[in-house]
Amino acid sequence: DPARAAGLVREALARETDPTAREALLTALAYLAGRAPMEEVVDPLQAWAGRADSRVELRSLAAGGLVRRALRQRLEDEALRTAIAQVLADLRKRLPGPEAVLHALIAAGADNNVWDAYHERVAEALAQWVQADWEQHFPLLVEALEATLASGADWPRPRILLAGLVTVAQARPASYARDADPARLERLFKQAAGHTESFSTRRFALQAWARLRRVGPDFVQALLRALADVAPVHMDAREAVRAVRAFDRDPVTALEPWVQDARPLTAVTAAQLLTTVARAQAQPDAARATLVAALEPWLQAPYRPWVDGWEKDELRALGFLDDLLYQALRELVGAS
Repeated sequence: DPARAAGLVREALARETDPTAREALLTALAYLAGRAPMEEVVDPLQAWAGRADSRVELRSLAAGGLVRRALRQRLEDEALRTAIAQVLADLRKRLPGPEAVLHALIAAGADNNVWDAYHERVAEALAQWVQADWEQHFPLLVEALEATLASGADWPRPRILLAGLVTVAQARPASYARDADPARLERLFKQAAGHTESFSTRRFALQAWARLRRVGPDFVQALLRALADVAPVHMDAREAVRAVRAFDRDPVTALEPWVQDARPLTAVTAAQLLTTVARAQAQPDAARATLVAALEPWLQAPYRPWVDGWEKDELRALGFLDDLLYQALRELVGAS
């Protein structure tokens, strides 16, 4: 019963003096804020968020509970946009600075529930917060991700941070490509893309990684490994191919072995990636020769392998290998 649980936590919080116990109780109350009656949670959370004599971390934690309550309501389109704007305005009023606001948003989204529309709303709030002052807030978001991964924090924190970063990259692709430093972020994305406890963390790492201004061999390895992951990661990996801007080295040399791989889906994905990057980097001739060399043996083979992949949570035949390689070649030729 959320109401009874929130009441008990509120009473315990009013009596408790131990800092560690207070933080645990406040975490519980903030989590219950999305389901318990308003009278059980809102007043104590507002009081803690506004306590100037309290640690900033506790104030952010309490404010995160208020964010949870606001964004867990039934909201559609314009009402949701208004709610997010109001949430951000309230956080700026209640908390002492942008770092505290960021930590409140992280606290609101860093639960161990299955990823759902609520978490998407928190990611959108993070993105809008970054866009409100890009020069100051974008570095803070990156620093928070770096610190979270370095600390070995449980998966809910990197999950919401990466989701926010992806939402930022989608909303401001040019700014993200300019300011997201590949030398710094590729290391973080490589770590997150190998996260064993959260497939959503792996998904968001790949999406954010693909949108850097350039990627390298580690990205290709992570992308192709993701093809054998669970359906959501697999589908995001195939989608990420189209988001890649450039390679940090000759793309033909880097991708040629994968285009000729014996695994049909690996070969097709590498071919599609080569087409995307060769078009962006104006290297169609060498890429065309690589695709022709990969396609030729299959045109003479006695059988035509199918390429299977996940689409909308269903494993489907995507087409014959030779047809899909030819399609990648046509896309490249059409662009050159």
